[in-house]
Amino acid sequence: MDYRQLIQEQKSELSELHTRMDEDAKLANLEDFVLRDVNDKKVPRAISVTLNDTAVFAAHVESALGRAIEQIVVESEDKKVDTAYIEDAVRTALAAASNRLISRGDWPINPYLDQQMCRRGRGAVRCLFRMENGVLIPDVVPWDTRYMYYSMGSDGLEWAAYEVKRSRADIEAEYPEVKVSGKVATVLDIWSPEHNEVYIDGREVRSQPHPYGRVPVCFQQVPLGSMLADSGAIKHRGESIFFLIRDLVPELNRLVSLIQSLNQKELEHALQWESEGGITATPPAYEELDSPGSVISVDKGGGIKPVPYGYLRQQAWLLHSMIETRIQRGSLSNFDY
Repeated sequence: MDYRQLIQEQKSELSELHTRMDEDAKLANLEDFVLRDVNDKKVPRAISVTLNDTAVFAAHVESALGRAIEQIVVESEDKKVDTAYIEDAVRTALAAASNRLISRGDWPINPYLDQQMCRRGRGAVRCLFRMENGVLIPDVVPWDTRYMYYSMGSDGLEWAAYEVKRSRADIEAEYPEVKVSGKVATVLDIWSPEHNEVYIDGREVRSQPHPYGRVPVCFQQVPLGSMLADSGAIKHRGESIFFLIRDLVPELNRLVSLIQSLNQKELEHALQWESEGGITATPPAYEELDSPGSVISVDKGGGIKPVPYGYLRQQAWLLHSMIETRIQRGSLSNFDY
């Protein structure tokens, strides 16, 4: 089977889902908001503000999940089976797997999966527990599901692949036989029930059978979002924690940016100079009009008037209240925090 061709086809099918994941990552990472006009051009002389609401929301939810204690329960009808011993073995194996990841400079399993479930809406782990010289090697590596491709069958995964850019040092440490010319390279790791193949920048560097008898990858999708069979529904499946506020957050940033830009204008407020000379008159310098304690002469019935911004600001605060209320309904209110 040409798995690489299947992966290319899935990239097209999953493009909208990947776009959603990328946008959610920007929300969580507080990517700088830029105030733009209706033609998507940056508004000149405007102040852009990025609020931290989404990062705070994600941090609170992921921290709450991190405080949860996993319950491992083994049951058996055979009274001779020591289920407590098996439960301890599972805990020890997972702890050893996380310690192995930490020693390599990677993230431990549980917090990584918590973040995947919250931000991607799904989680995956490649599990290669194996014995080497009488020692159990817990070779467990979580995958970022944004870069995972797979096919499900009636009995689980038919195949799974992970394509991600890695540094030259990481690649040469795991694949000593490979020499990478650039600083980074794309590694494609493909697993079927019988074999594993690895490509680095499109070149096959490993093709070997494995003894597991099934795809050694655990995958779970969050049961949140669309469960319909509609066309295009895939981008709404396995939703993230942002799915109720995803479209409101940019609008809130836009609104706050507009308000702050108006506040900035108050410091050097645009002024109108009324005089008998009309539009041909030469107004005084701005500093003469705006300096504290300054005294100037004006035409009778004329003078200085500020350009009005008040009505716009009033409407902006009303809209701000409406958006804030709906974001709290779709995430966590201050009381819930």
